[in-house]
Amino acid sequence: MTETSLPLPDPLMRSRLRRLLESTLFVAAWMGLGLALRLDANAYVLLGIPLTLAFQRFVRRTPISALWVRNAPPFRLRWAGVLIAVALMTFPDYLFIQKLRQEDSWVLLWLLLAGTVGAVSAAYAAQNARCETAWWFLLCMVTAGGIAVLLMLLGALGPLVQRPPLEMLETAGSSFLLYLPIVFVLEEVTFRGALDSHLHYPGERHEVLSAVFVSALWGLWHYPIAPPGTLLATIGQLLLLHVPVGLFLSVYWRRSGNLLVPGATHAFMDAVRNAICSTII
Repeated sequence: MTETSLPLPDPLMRSRLRRLLESTLFVAAWMGLGLALRLDANAYVLLGIPLTLAFQRFVRRTPISALWVRNAPPFRLRWAGVLIAVALMTFPDYLFIQKLRQEDSWVLLWLLLAGTVGAVSAAYAAQNARCETAWWFLLCMVTAGGIAVLLMLLGALGPLVQRPPLEMLETAGSSFLLYLPIVFVLEEVTFRGALDSHLHYPGERHEVLSAVFVSALWGLWHYPIAPPGTLLATIGQLLLLHVPVGLFLSVYWRRSGNLLVPGATHAFMDAVRNAICSTII
């Protein structure tokens, strides 16, 4: 199996240790802001948008479009891409209008607006997909998606038996329609599009170790918005869930070079979680 290549002139000269430190400090700074400002989950993830753009521009020094398609073709949408973007932004925009009328939290409104931007990025990724992208997506769903669903099911047998199946299916479908465009501006953009690409260049050794490392960062990043608990227990649970899942998200992002692969898988995982928890946002 081969990885997609990305023309990276200057960054290729950087040592892996430096890239590791830069990525770790980036996540630590984000976590520190989340804890210091006591941000809720929505505000915390939204903070990542400007932080990730700054990281990509000033630390990685690569095109912003490489966050979604690794070889960074020109960011333009053809007619098919426009149709995909319009279709993907329909549900987030519907929820935005609904929440605006209810005078809901401005943070939630910004999150829904981010879904509109994400729909455009998702369409860009979709129109640059290749035939083999579907194969990588299938493998990502079976591995990362399968592990995540198994872990969630093991931890939620009680709620599952109490939920009507049709209600769970409806929640899962609505959540997927919402999160598919949103993941193209939030977590996957940061941890696969930016950090994983920064930590591992095509052809470098120790691919699995670097994937495990970025997955551990992803798990620890959740600490400021994790449910209350003892420090070690919370960190252990976060790593137990996110390292095995993130490992495969990283691997198939590298194989495909298209964020549609880990992004759609992540949206599916969140949809299953919401179906279990009986929530959409």
